[in-house]
Amino acid sequence: GPPGIGKSRAATALALAGVTQHDWFGLKVHTQFKTLIVQAENGPTRLKNEYIDLPVGEMRDFVRTSLPPRCGLAFDDPKFQAAIMEHCEEFNPDVIIIDPWNRVASGDTQQDYSEAFENILRSMPNDPPAVIIIAHTKKPKDSEKKIGRETLHELSGSHILGSAPRSVFVMNAASNDPEDDRIVWQNPKNNDGAMSKPSAWHRCNGLFYPCEDFDWDEYTTGPDKRHRITRDDLEALFESGNRKITKKLAVEELREMTGLG
Repeated sequence: GPPGIGKSRAATALALAGVTQHDWFGLKVHTQFKTLIVQAENGPTRLKNEYIDLPVGEMRDFVRTSLPPRCGLAFDDPKFQAAIMEHCEEFNPDVIIIDPWNRVASGDTQQDYSEAFENILRSMPNDPPAVIIIAHTKKPKDSEKKIGRETLHELSGSHILGSAPRSVFVMNAASNDPEDDRIVWQNPKNNDGAMSKPSAWHRCNGLFYPCEDFDWDEYTTGPDKRHRITRDDLEALFESGNRKITKKLAVEELREMTGLG
């Protein structure tokens, strides 16, 4: 997703779901699991604010989160690889979350991304945990909202970022209003199962809860915008066949009724 949308919060919500076995964005959690979050985004103050309303007592044995490493996410450094492997062998996580991807890859080329993936794999023990990568989407070129598989093409950088993972989830803001706490969650790729349907959620401190009354038509077309003139518009214009008007007047009235040219 784009910067500041709540990707790190979604990662925290996943780690918490591994403790409570509650659903994560509508997906069933079948077992408890331990999560190691290796991140270079949030310092102590931000982490404190994010975790303050969470059941940290329950999470203590299941979740570990790094402070930003001094060297960044230097997965290309053998010493850093050894340190990650040591943490994995001691904590034995089922899931490792790496946040963010642009601090791992040295550039945006296919070679840069391939090398970054290989460096991550070198940091894993023989029985590796599931790896989750938090990455950015491209800067939107227009106001059009992508839905379903189309969102897979919005990932920033090389196409490998979308092709290598088994699953991809994309998070976008529901609107451009900075006070709007709603996000749209989509699953454009799932090689190991059925893709989940697009859903809308309210973002709060570390967690998300469903937005039940989300207007998908408004999200995809924008407020007070429509794709086309419908049969209902024509029936209203011609009063279900009881009215005759000139073509010029029909065009003028349809434009006023629908906002379309």
